[in-house]
Amino acid sequence: MNDNTLIEENILINIIKHLCIGIKEIHDSNIIHRNLKPENIFINKNMNIKIGDFGISKQFDSYKIQIINNKVGTSYNIAPEILKNGIYNEKSYIYSLGGIIYELFNLSIYFKDKISDEIKKINNIYNNKWQILIDSLLQSDYNKRFDIYKVIQFLENELNNKIIGEIYIKKKM
Repeated sequence: MNDNTLIEENILINIIKHLCIGIKEIHDSNIIHRNLKPENIFINKNMNIKIGDFGISKQFDSYKIQIINNKVGTSYNIAPEILKNGIYNEKSYIYSLGGIIYELFNLSIYFKDKISDEIKKINNIYNNKWQILIDSLLQSDYNKRFDIYKVIQFLENELNNKIIGEIYIKKKM
């Protein structure tokens, strides 16, 4: 595939579905990856997805909000709350997931100021529901951002992609 070849939607769905499964496992283990980006996602010949490079990840006893003084990660994929306040939470890597999904659909890195033409590409070529998901993941206010459970629910409801049969989703308390 060359750099200008768009990825088929069914392949994108598979990648996103498996990323969500991996992120849910990370979430359930109270781990913050802190450097979730395309270069740390590995795909084998059977289209199995693995999330790698946990070298700067952190595991916490309580996973709601952690304040860490060092702001590590790849700058274009770092959630705004990390850049502003050094706050990491369960939705920080959801922002990174939004950047990854954006990049998968557009074959370009997400930058807040350049999205207008890219949105047209998503809506003209792919199901326009993807843009709704991307917008929900790239919310600058993490309180408004989807969590991994809402991402999975969105995939199941809006895109008719059944993930729930593949993984057990714990209900949030």
